[in-house]
Amino acid sequence: MQGFSGVIYSHSLYGRAPYNASRNCFMMLIAPLGYRIRLKVLEFDVNGNNSSCEKDTLHVFDVSSVVGVTMSVI
Repeated sequence: MQGFSGVIYSHSLYGRAPYNASRNCFMMLIAPLGYRIRLKVLEFDVNGNNSSCEKDTLHVFDVSSVVGVTMSVI
């Protein structure tokens, strides 16, 4: 993704093939100096019962310092 807005998908075959088990997806978003990044999660599908989800997570970090601070875990 390039530019000031866009959509991020979990994998290149999103909507046509499932996200494989035991797969990790990492993305780094970098904003120009003086800009901020705003994320809006439209859909987050987890395996199994929502109350016992152990493996499906979304981590958002602010790594502007040496040690990234966890801002949100879904």
